[in-house]
Amino acid sequence: MSEVATAPESKPKLGLLEGWTEEVFSFMLLRIWIGLRLFLAGLEKFQGEDGFSLENYYEKMGRFVTYFTENTYLPGWMAKPYCYSLGYGLLLFGVLVLAGIKPKFSLTLSGLMFISLSFGLMVDNEASGIAWLAAHMVLTVMALLLCKHNRLAIFG
Repeated sequence: MSEVATAPESKPKLGLLEGWTEEVFSFMLLRIWIGLRLFLAGLEKFQGEDGFSLENYYEKMGRFVTYFTENTYLPGWMAKPYCYSLGYGLLLFGVLVLAGIKPKFSLTLSGLMFISLSFGLMVDNEASGIAWLAAHMVLTVMALLLCKHNRLAIFG
């Protein structure tokens, strides 16, 4: 009786992905989504009909300041610095989250940014926008809870 030789089973080599669990992939997906959301929201602030420019940014943010000072109880001294720094903050936090630079810190800053945006919508009584940002907050909190499963971080 002859035995048929079989090749030993071998596991595929995963290299960089070796040991990545569902939690690791979940965190990476959340980090990518949150980072892109922040970055693209910031980039949008610089967009106009003629493309992207600082002129477009300051014109758009000037309209935000005017709107909030005329339609809410926020004073200009509060609305102006917030609105004019908003786009830069969104871009910065987006890059920090995407790059994985100090993930707990950058996600916490992102959550605070979402809270500040929610505050602006709350004083304007914009219920649908508040709910929309609440979903962002839930995703950010989930990412913070999964932070211990982080891979590919810079200054982790």
